Amino acid sequence: MHKPIEHPSLKIDRVAVIDDDEKEIEIAVWQIEDAGLEPVVITGPFENIDDLMAKIMSSAQAALCDHRLNPYGYATFNGASLVARLYENKVPAILITQYNEMDTAVSIREWRRHIPVLLPRHQATSETIVKGFEKCLSELFGNIHLNRKPHRVLLRIDNLTQDGGENVIDAFLPGWDFQRAVRFPAALIQCEIEPKVGQYLFAKVNIGSVDPDELFFFDFEVAPEPEEDDGLA
Repeated sequence: MHKPIEHPSLKIDRVAVIDDDEKEIEIAVWQIEDAGLEPVVITGPFENIDDLMAKIMSSAQAALCDHRLNPYGYATFNGASLVARLYENKVPAILITQYNEMDTAVSIREWRRHIPVLLPRHQATSETIVKGFEKCLSELFGNIHLNRKPHRVLLRIDNLTQDGGENVIDAFLPGWDFQRAVRFPAALIQCEIEPKVGQYLFAKVNIGSVDPDELFFFDFEVAPEPEEDDGLA
């Protein structure tokens, strides 16, 4: 018997499964059923993200979505962008991937602000899926966890390079961890700002997270050069 996930603003009893791998779909279906929910497998291909969103929102109240959707031609976009769009429409969605170590810094970080739950595939169980949807619901309806709350912080650009053909930035955030650099897509910075090595910027970042994979960045501003005696120069 299916047992919905209850929230004052939304009830989840049907979960859309978005994946391009048949074996992983079978596992996801079993996990969702084991959680007491009803899986709804959404079959592709999709060229337009709006078409897939419409299909999900007409079929289920939540979604479990793989990140890499193009190897088998399921979609022309990745799962992170889909989960972020669902978030903006208040649809709880979990992003799942087995490539988190390779994708979190760039293709996922680009959308991380609107992805409350990123679940490595080896950690996916019926229990973690239920907890993930509960976390999504909590954030979507106003209860944002401390590790997801953004703060205006200073960062220093240490390197400009490329990752997978995309321009990326390696930066240090003294207010988070001055010994660890964090990589993020250069496209997140507004076009009127031209990033340079050694430059200081302000940005909104969720520095309450201890896991660098969870960090997101937005609202960049050019910062004044630090004084020699403030510990940042």
